[in-house]
Amino acid sequence: MRLLRAGLSLVLAAAIWLSSLHLWFARAPDAVAAPLAAHQLALWTTATARTHELATLRRANPEWDLMARMFAVLAFANLALREPTQRATYLATIDRIVDATLEDVERAGMHQFLLPYAHRAPFRDAAGRSLFVDGELAVMLAARQLVEPSAARRETTRTWIERVVGQLERGPVLLGESYPDEVWIFCNTVALAAVRMHDTSLGTPEAHAGLMQRWVASARAHVVDRATGLLAAKTTLDGVVQEGPEGST
Repeated sequence: MRLLRAGLSLVLAAAIWLSSLHLWFARAPDAVAAPLAAHQLALWTTATARTHELATLRRANPEWDLMARMFAVLAFANLALREPTQRATYLATIDRIVDATLEDVERAGMHQFLLPYAHRAPFRDAAGRSLFVDGELAVMLAARQLVEPSAARRETTRTWIERVVGQLERGPVLLGESYPDEVWIFCNTVALAAVRMHDTSLGTPEAHAGLMQRWVASARAHVVDRATGLLAAKTTLDGVVQEGPEGST
């Protein structure tokens, strides 16, 4: 009995010790965020460093270049709201990222942010656009307007929002293509987030409430994995599931 108690005590002590190990290595969120933000600020201030880093991302996966820009903009938008004294700096960086991305798309087209198989077939939607590219650009523009509306960006933002709304509305089950006849649900939810942020920035948060409600209802009917209740990762434009939630980003 004494040995049993000793063994149980040892197991209990080990469990407590192992479960608390992370406390020795945990870092406060600000301690992690500050150097990351400083790096991104420097990156978008120094053209040479930015060109090298973005080229490295594109060589690995061109999608990562656009996604890195989107998440940087969202991070700076959060920081601008949290740190009003630094808002001008963060907004200036957001503007540089947005302007560079708009210029890149205008100059080289959407395919510079897409994998080569985007050329395998035409998009089924008549507009022939990628919701991945349009949605992430729309999010960047909408986030900027949500932090501090810019009259100079109002029409550009509206244009990109109308593009993603059009893609969603034209889809047979309210889904937009990221690649030809290939729908990534992540890209669709990003597009919806852009629409909601834009509407909120205009003081009309319910402007597209009907679209949001119809999209959720359609998603539940067509792209929810019945076993888990989670959204599928990838479908066709008609909503035929190609990858389950285990592939979701």
